[in-house]
Amino acid sequence: MIFPRILLIAVSLLCVGLSEEPESPQSHSSVNTTKHLSYGDEILFSSKILSREIPINIYLPQTFHQASEQHRYPVIFINGSHGKEFFHALTGIVKHLSGVERMPESIVISLNDGGDEPETYLHGMWKHTTEEKFSAQGNPETYSEFLTEELFPYLKENYRALDNRMIIGISTSSTFPLYTLTNKPGLFQSYFFLSAADIFGMGPTSESTFIDEIAKSMQTSPNKISAFYFAMADSDMRKDKRYKKILSQINTKLSPYAKENFRLKIEILNNENHYGAFIKAALSAIELNYPHEEWSANYRELISQPGDALQNIDHFYQSHSQKYGFPILPRATRWRNVNQLSYISNLLLKDGRIQEAISIARRWVEYQPNSIDAHLSLAQALQQNNEILEASDALKKALEISHSQDKSKTAAINRQLAELKLN
Repeated sequence: MIFPRILLIAVSLLCVGLSEEPESPQSHSSVNTTKHLSYGDEILFSSKILSREIPINIYLPQTFHQASEQHRYPVIFINGSHGKEFFHALTGIVKHLSGVERMPESIVISLNDGGDEPETYLHGMWKHTTEEKFSAQGNPETYSEFLTEELFPYLKENYRALDNRMIIGISTSSTFPLYTLTNKPGLFQSYFFLSAADIFGMGPTSESTFIDEIAKSMQTSPNKISAFYFAMADSDMRKDKRYKKILSQINTKLSPYAKENFRLKIEILNNENHYGAFIKAALSAIELNYPHEEWSANYRELISQPGDALQNIDHFYQSHSQKYGFPILPRATRWRNVNQLSYISNLLLKDGRIQEAISIARRWVEYQPNSIDAHLSLAQALQQNNEILEASDALKKALEISHSQDKSKTAAINRQLAELKLN
């Protein structure tokens, strides 16, 4: 991992949410070893703009370290203390759905300090306090500058992050996302709010609510946002009759902008409570951004169509990329699924479509240059096409990688090389 010269980054390879290593259960005779699992990193980002360290959790796609530089990723931000609390749940959802290609592989970031918050007028939304407003916490304008000038470039340089970003605001952690939506709508392209009807009824001035400000933002920048999702648990809706009116106002203000390039969904989640609704809401928000029917590529169907197999697959993903505005690549490998280049290469080889199998295997190597299996697959296809020298080179590359990555495969690759030379 490369770190920017101008930034001081302290990286702690810790399982997020666990401050201490659990003790190994050595008392049971069946347990010989205990291995600590890590699902994310926590970094302290030293910001010159803010003159302080910003704690951030980061999750990377499972294939990140094996994938080539061509692979770039959308980023999902989840905000504040709520973000830190739900980080593990969110990364689990993203890992699973991207693994079955229901959404693109994505980076997940928790902004643990929640961003600086603007002065906010309560408009009587909180019955348990007589306060008229909350004072500003820091400077949201400066915090936005930190994101655009420091954090986003850092993620792009070090983690191949795309300029395609979603932000999630839950309950009171919605204030900073609302600030960006109403003042800097292009900062994030997709917004996801949960359990925040009371916050939406508040506002930046004594005369206007956040709903009013969102409407103004949509009027002046109608094409800056690609998706807006808002959900409330049914148990919350029963607590305050005003929430129904707030949801209606949000729908009335935003519905005129709902079209192909702006997806909108406002819903009440039944049989749920304030925080328990998170998983249902996350699944629904992801479906809004990445509809199932658009993310169900059937590779076997694509290669059965007239024309070259790889060209057919590329055409599908090029159309996909154009629609979503960022590069989307075919999956080289996936867990227990035929919709991957590794499976298709072997299938084409069995069907006697050797040249097409070679093309697919070469693309697999291009996408995962440090994959032993990719080079072995290419060697097999080349050998069947009687390209012995090229097959030998592919095996030698697999052998080279095996020394540092998986020595258990070294002997088998050496045997393959010897048999190739004998033949």
